[in-house]
Amino acid sequence: MIEKRKVLFIATEDQGHIMKFHLPYLKEFQKAGFEVHVACAGDQEIPYCDRKISIPFHREPLRYTNFLAYKKLKQAVESDNYEIIHCHTPVGGVLGRLAARKVRRKGTKVMYTAHGFHFFRGSSRLSWLLYYPVEKFLSRWTDCLVSIEEQCSLRRELGLSDDAFVMLLAADYNRNKNQKLLIRTVEALKKEVPEIMLLLVGEGVLATEYRTMVRDLNLEDHVRILGFRRDICKLLKASDLAVSGSFREGLPVFLMEAMATGLPIVATDCRGNRDLVIDGKNGRLVGIDSLDEFVEAVKQLSSSKEERHAMGAEALQAVCLYNQEAVIEEMRGVYRACLTE
Repeated sequence: MIEKRKVLFIATEDQGHIMKFHLPYLKEFQKAGFEVHVACAGDQEIPYCDRKISIPFHREPLRYTNFLAYKKLKQAVESDNYEIIHCHTPVGGVLGRLAARKVRRKGTKVMYTAHGFHFFRGSSRLSWLLYYPVEKFLSRWTDCLVSIEEQCSLRRELGLSDDAFVMLLAADYNRNKNQKLLIRTVEALKKEVPEIMLLLVGEGVLATEYRTMVRDLNLEDHVRILGFRRDICKLLKASDLAVSGSFREGLPVFLMEAMATGLPIVATDCRGNRDLVIDGKNGRLVGIDSLDEFVEAVKQLSSSKEERHAMGAEALQAVCLYNQEAVIEEMRGVYRACLTE
């Protein structure tokens, strides 16, 4: 029997990283005939994963448990025949590449995706002194370095802190999209959730009215009227939650894009929104123009990263029903039925 080709993904945690960012890649490797393994901390069941290796990673690099994690990871890496090892997260990136040194000499390709370097143009001298030598040292055991620093730097570009709780809507500025509900939600929550930030992308006749509303409510530190943007994908990846206050919708493309990014959603319970959002599963549905319900839903998700990640993972799977391949297959059935009749 021919042994399957194998790939190993390494990251610090399952919910906070694997479930949020990597399910599409695990799925693609399975479709390509690979046996997919994942090494991480956490007890989440991971879709498209043939074997999960529990590693006691800790996000703080100098914790003793990371020494134990390294030993267990090294044993796992050397006991299997991986064609590719793809490392993610700072701790996973360091320990994964160190653990893979021996197998790399035997032909295993080792990749590292940098989800934001601590050293960059304009960062402090201390950051360069601490982090640059480490990355330079590890580069000798890295066959491929993938950098998504542009996405991570977007928060810095927008003046957002790492702790900001970022909500995003991309839609025309008009009465139907009801951005006022979202602005009023921020006003109600700014004391309880001081890091809350709402990004409103779009164009339309109400842009000036919304800017005035934000200024009159003293929300300039919490709401950004960004206007037309071409980088919605990057904005989605910099966000924690997708929102919609619409009175009515068709099939909202923005919400599908958010789901495909792995974001949970808080949206009004109108036609279109309810076709995509299953309340309590991949987001929350609230009453149309109900400020109290919208505030409560956002407040709940802002306080629970675990719930956001779980809902985001559900959103990522649910949106597969609307991908091009799925739609084409459904239309094949429609054409076949039509021709049969």
